[in-house]
Amino acid sequence: MEAGNKTDAGQESHPELKRPKRGFLDILALFGSSILIVILGIGSFSLADKHHIDLIWPILGWVSLAFLAGVGWDYRREFKSGAFTSFFLAWIVIHSLIFVLVLGYLSWLYYLLAVPLELFVFYASASLLFGLKPPARR
Repeated sequence: MEAGNKTDAGQESHPELKRPKRGFLDILALFGSSILIVILGIGSFSLADKHHIDLIWPILGWVSLAFLAGVGWDYRREFKSGAFTSFFLAWIVIHSLIFVLVLGYLSWLYYLLAVPLELFVFYASASLLFGLKPPARR
């Protein structure tokens, strides 16, 4: 094979295109974290069932954690600011209310339509209030 083909030259000029080698410990950590999420998920619903708590509360908790992990990760450096942290926590409450109200009175389809609008308002508010740009595509 020829070493000077177009693909090799592109990878040499762009080191970020090289794939990192995954070790056994990385795969083991990924597998362990997925098992932990499953155990925590089953445990939260089992506890809710055992203590006769409405199932919307564990669902709401997991949706809020997913919002925190998904959207909050992009702004993790901004959590040093008390104002931004308060804004983000208030937004989690708003997100939870939208989740409960839309699913309670409408359906999943309306929720899937409401989420992009909600995220647009969130990113626009973060941009206007704190001068933060929306995160780049992953």
